[in-house]
Amino acid sequence: MKNVCFIVVTLLVCMFCVTPAWSANARNDAFLKAVQDFIEHHKFPDGEIIDKENLEPDFGLNKIAITDINGDGKSELLIKFSHGIPIGALREYVCGFNEKTKKITIEYIGYPDLKYYSNGCIKEFARRFKDGITYIDL
Repeated sequence: MKNVCFIVVTLLVCMFCVTPAWSANARNDAFLKAVQDFIEHHKFPDGEIIDKENLEPDFGLNKIAITDINGDGKSELLIKFSHGIPIGALREYVCGFNEKTKKITIEYIGYPDLKYYSNGCIKEFARRFKDGITYIDL
């Protein structure tokens, strides 16, 4: 299984503020813009905006990581929206970057708590929602 280190959103904002040199190429610029949109405008990489009623006070506990998750030698952006309501609105994005169009691509969208493996596979448990309770089918 691949170890992924997520960064808490509030710490990531500070990191981008004090290290502008991080933004060295088009991929990083696109990822930075997506992170800023998520934090400042509550906008997902696919353009969907999180409704204000779906935000929780602990929005800063959502997580972001940039890592080569599938072993192709290129970094991906992971956004884990795990602190919101209703439960069905929660999701985790795996985003790549198209070098030709210079735009972010959505490689996978799933329910938060995905398991990543070193061969690029992702494991997602089936979930059902009933009366505000999440049931996980193992």
